[in-house]
This record gives sequence, C-alpha cells and structure tokens, in this order.
Amino acid sequence: MTFSDCSASERTNGHDDRVTTRLLPSCGSAPALEFLEIKPGGETLGAPILCLHGAFDGTWMWREIFLGSIADHGRAAAAISVRGHGKSGGRADLPSATLADYIQDIQCAFREFSEPPIVIAHSLGALIAQRLLGKERMRALVLLTPMTPEGMCFVSPQLLAIMPAIWPEMIDGFFGSRRPPLTRVADLIFPTRLSPTDLDRHVSKMVIESAQVMFDAHVPSATMPAFMCGVPTLVISGAVDPIVSWESAARTAFYHGGKHLVANNAGHLLHVEPGAERIATAVLHWLDEMYL
Repeated sequence: MTFSDCSASERTNGHDDRVTTRLLPSCGSAPALEFLEIKPGGETLGAPILCLHGAFDGTWMWREIFLGSIADHGRAAAAISVRGHGKSGGRADLPSATLADYIQDIQCAFREFSEPPIVIAHSLGALIAQRLLGKERMRALVLLTPMTPEGMCFVSPQLLAIMPAIWPEMIDGFFGSRRPPLTRVADLIFPTRLSPTDLDRHVSKMVIESAQVMFDAHVPSATMPAFMCGVPTLVISGAVDPIVSWESAARTAFYHGGKHLVANNAGHLLHVEPGAERIATAVLHWLDEMYL
C-alpha cells in the first residue's frame, strides 16, 4: 500500500519548547546517555513512545519533526542517543563500540518507562528493536526503512551492485584503517530535495560508526517474529530509498505479521526529509486505529 504527500505544513526547524533533555546515569558499561522527552500540553493519550535512531545519527533526528508531531497528537514520547552519538558520553570510545553496546544502551532507556512503550525505530535502530523482541516488553513496533531481521547481509551486496564505486571504501572500512567520509555517507542516505543548509546542518551532527558495529549488523541473529510476542507491527519504507527496497521492507513486515506502507517520493531518511510530517501522521493514525 502506498500513500502520497499531504497538505499539512512541515515543522522543519527542529526547535520545540516542549522538549526537555537530560542524561541517563551510567548503567552497566553504558556511559551517560542523552534522553529527550516531550509531553502534550493537555491530557496524555495512549501508551508512551520510545524513538530509536539509525546509524550515524542521534536524538536530533527525531526532534526535527517527529517528537512535535507526536505531542501535537496528545502523546508523550522520548528519544535516546546511543553511546558516542548526539550528546551522549562515550565519543572517544566510539571506534571500539559494538552492536551489543548499543543494545545495552537502549535497554537502559526501556527502564525509564513505567509501562511497555510503543517503539518507533529507524534503519539500524529498527534492527536493534527487532533483536529486542522477546527481551523487552513493547506495546507496539513501528519500523521505518528497517534493516531486515537477518541484518545487512543482503543489503550490502545490493548496494555494491548498484554503486560499485563504494567497493574500495567498504573494504577499507572493514579491514583497513580508513572510515568512509561523512560526505560519502550523506550522498547515499540524504535526498537531493534537502537544501544545502539543511544538509550541512544534519551532516555536522553525524558520527562515523565503528567497523565492528557495521560488521555486527551483517551477522544474522535469531530474531523472534513480533506476532509471536503479541506486538502489533507497522513497517514504512520509502519508494526511492537506495538502501532498503520496498521488497525488503515488505518481507520484514510479513515476517513480523505486520502492515507495510510505502511512502511515495520518500528516501531512507523519511522522518526528516520533506514530507516527513505525513510519515508521522500515518504512524499516529495507525496507532489510533489499533487502539494503542
């Protein structure tokens, strides 16, 4: 199923006075972690929402549009930056981080909720959310341009086939000493419809992931289907996403017994691209329809 642009005005400046920021205290091996929260002005409706960012990103991705849209709809939400990302601690140790470290960080965020949250997760964060099924209680799961349950093992060969020029950087990134520059990452994941100002603003906040994190994301891991955990699932993919095809997203939705939507004219970062507010609206409408 596809849906097109809506006429709603876009919130793009990333500033909302309702958002509060605090650092979660260190737990386990996790450093202090950036934690953003937003609550509606009136009565809070439905279950709380936890937003998980993807590779290279942080809570700032969710602050752009999604957190405000959620609060406008009467819901409370939070977002976390894993170690080394955003304003979280651990930046100096980021080159040695593992995917298991990120999973532990996100489990720290789950402890901040008095009831199972609805999880909205993007890309690599969506992979982590899937691997937490059966380990953390979730009210529902929304996956935006997600890695498939088995991870990136089928994504990278597809990328290398359509973009062979990135072969040397991929090889050196895994086995050499040089990490792909952020400009190359930005060329791959950001849409051309973003203004140069917005693009520079986003790229200035990004960080390069460790080779170990990217390697871990390629190694398949046993993932419990969401329907077996009683977790309703929605998957949204972008029609022009160069990383996660609609076929991959459809397979992820089928695996979890969930619903799949394809957003026309949307790419991999559909939650911050022009038209992101319609993505937030589609998610919120689905939650309402599911009485969540």
